[in-house]
Amino acid sequence: MTPLVNATGRATDPGHRSAQPLDIAAVGVPDGAITGITFRERLPGLENDPAVWQALASDPRYVVLDNFFGSTGGPAGDYYDPGDTLTLTDSRTGRSEQKVIAGVLSNGLVFYPGTGASSTTYPVVLSEQATRELFGAQAQNASALVRTGPGTSPDALATRLQGEQLSSSLVATPIESDIRRQFDSSTAFFRLMQGFLALGLGVGITGLGVVMVRAVRERRRTIGILRALGFRARTVQRSFLGESTFIAVEGIVLGSLLGVLTTWLMYSNSAAFEGLEGGFPVEWTSICGLAAATFAASLLATIGPARRAAAIRPALAVRVTE
Repeated sequence: MTPLVNATGRATDPGHRSAQPLDIAAVGVPDGAITGITFRERLPGLENDPAVWQALASDPRYVVLDNFFGSTGGPAGDYYDPGDTLTLTDSRTGRSEQKVIAGVLSNGLVFYPGTGASSTTYPVVLSEQATRELFGAQAQNASALVRTGPGTSPDALATRLQGEQLSSSLVATPIESDIRRQFDSSTAFFRLMQGFLALGLGVGITGLGVVMVRAVRERRRTIGILRALGFRARTVQRSFLGESTFIAVEGIVLGSLLGVLTTWLMYSNSAAFEGLEGGFPVEWTSICGLAAATFAASLLATIGPARRAAAIRPALAVRVTE
C-alpha cells in the first residue's frame, strides 16, 4: 500500500490559456513509492521514467502534471511541455510557490479517484515533503494506492473495505473495473450512435426508392414515347437502374470519404487518443462490407420502380395526360 498526501489549492495555467487560476488537487507521493507510471514527455536530462520520479523526490521544485491538466476538451498536453513553470497556491493561507514541470503523464487516471478530482479539478503530483511544506496542516493522508496480491479480486476487496470502514466514509475504487465501466459506457454510446446511423441509412435507401417511384410516374409519357420509337423494355429498365446506381454510388463514396475524414480529425485533435501508437486505423473491411450492403439494398429498393417503368405500354402512356 502506498499512502498519499492530499491537499487542495489553485494553480496558474502553464499553457497560458486562461488568466484565472485552476482548481487543483495536490498529491504528495512518498519517495520511491511509485515507479511504474509512465510519462508522455520528460524534462530534458531525465532519460527515463524512473529518473523523473527520482527528480521529484530529490527536488521540491519539480511537479508532474496529468495529460489533461487544464483541458477543456482538447489535447491539453499540447499547450505546455516539461520545463514550463506554474505557480501553486494554498487557498487557505495564500502561500505560493513556483514549480517546474518535470514530466507529463501518459495517463494520470490513477490519481483522480483518491483526490476526488472532477472534470474541472486536476491532480498535481509532488513529493510528500514538498506537499507538506507548501500546504502545511492542510496536507493530510487522505488516500492510498493499494496493490492486490495474486488471486485477490479488487472488486471484492473494495466492497469489503467499504463495508468494514463504513463509519469512516471510506471510498474504495478498483481502478481497472472503473476503467472497464467507462469503456463499456463508451461502447454502449457508440452502439446507440450506430443504431441512429443505421436508421438514417434505412431512411436514405427508402427515400431513393420513393424518388425512383416518382420519377417513373412523372416520366410516364416520356417512357411511352421512347417505347413507341422502338426502345426495348429492357433498355428502359436498365436506364432507371443505371440512374439509381449512380445516385447510390455517389452517396456511398461521399459518405465513406466524409466519415473517414471526420473520424481522422477527431482522432488527431482529441486528447483521448494521445499516446496511442500504430497510426490512424481504418476498418476497410467493415467499410467495404457496409458499402456493399448499402448498394445491394439500394438496388432492391429501385428494381421495382424500374420494372414498372419497363412494363408501361406506349399506347396507354401517350393517350391522355394524367
